[in-house]
Amino acid sequence: MSAAYEELKRIFKDRYAEDVSLKEFTSYKTGGSAEVVLFVSEEKEMIEGMQFVRKNNIPYYVFGNCSNILISDKGLKGVVFIMSPGFSGYRIDGDIIEADSGIKLSALSRAAYESSLSGLEFALGIPGTLGGAIAINAGAYDGQMSDVVIETKYIDENSEIKYLYGEEHCFGYRKSFFCDCSKYILSSKIKLKKGIKEEIGKLMKELTIKRNYRQPLDFPSAGSVFKRPPGLYAGKLIQDAGLMGFRIGGAEVSSLHAGFIINRGSATSSDIYLLVRHIQNEVQKKFGVLLEPEIRMFGDFDQSGAK
Repeated sequence: MSAAYEELKRIFKDRYAEDVSLKEFTSYKTGGSAEVVLFVSEEKEMIEGMQFVRKNNIPYYVFGNCSNILISDKGLKGVVFIMSPGFSGYRIDGDIIEADSGIKLSALSRAAYESSLSGLEFALGIPGTLGGAIAINAGAYDGQMSDVVIETKYIDENSEIKYLYGEEHCFGYRKSFFCDCSKYILSSKIKLKKGIKEEIGKLMKELTIKRNYRQPLDFPSAGSVFKRPPGLYAGKLIQDAGLMGFRIGGAEVSSLHAGFIINRGSATSSDIYLLVRHIQNEVQKKFGVLLEPEIRMFGDFDQSGAK
């Protein structure tokens, strides 16, 4: 494997790094180290790197802003592609924005505002990147990515470039064509509507005030931990189970929004993982509902402490 890594280092030069602490990148500020990280700044690098790791059978992961993930304290073997902030260009043509998958949704929302384009106001406070948001059909305040995405360019399992259009994205609640598969988004086109800049800005401010009031933004978190069960709300179930403020280690169910698990400052990924499992068990025991995590977990987690 060392010979393969030497070749990868030759190809990527200063964008190649070994033994990188991933807690510096994750929104939870937890997690172990990656064996190798490739900081991808353009489409060509992503394609070249993907072809290389697949050809050499090297385990790999592709992350954007690391905002909806939990990485094991044991770290990750293989290669981690980090596509943000370098892979973050965009181009505006009329009411259509074509953007690289590594661009942050907040930046894309502001770019739309500056061009008086409406339809991305909901995305201002979502901390992820465009690619990650499309993969899980991220949404907030009655808006979601499926409302605006019209075309996506991606790398398939054979490292070939392919395109999706419209309904081919197979959007659903927190899912899409790109969930749990070996296909990775390179760029997408989103279609918005011409609007009045002042009105767009006003709505963005209103949604920001709501978010600041309702969400524990003063602590590291990954946003909503669980998907919404049909006809129910995960946060309400967790609250009714008496779990607000409950802690395991440095991980806590937020007292402001029960759907959030926050890092009080000393949490490990193991603390968060065990708290996720505890919440699932308590809610299922009391209400017969198994909450499905919205956050994605990578690496090995010790389940011996889960109750």
